[in-house]
Amino acid sequence: YSEDFSFDDGTNNLLSCFIPSQNTFIAVVYRPPNSSASSFKSLLDLLQCKLEELTKDSRSPDIYILGDFNLPSIDWGLCRVNPGSTCTNPESTAHLLDFMDRNFLTQVVNK
Repeated sequence: YSEDFSFDDGTNNLLSCFIPSQNTFIAVVYRPPNSSASSFKSLLDLLQCKLEELTKDSRSPDIYILGDFNLPSIDWGLCRVNPGSTCTNPESTAHLLDFMDRNFLTQVVNK
């Protein structure tokens, strides 16, 4: 048994699934380079609501969020914008870093 939901606003895409037997939440996100900050924030807000719903009864699922965010100016080691980089999406970058911080998430792959 799994609970899933998706989001597609014509720009950003999200597909997610919660697997109760494994207590695991998996989401796949695509944010194209031309995505507006408000559109991306809507996706993250929906994802945040889902995560809060999953943790309201004190369960702490393993969370995996995969995808292509097209935010190359992030220094994943420091979880901030690379000093000296030209950040073309500062609002989207801030939204993602805030979301990660709020949910205690870290970047695993940094290639």
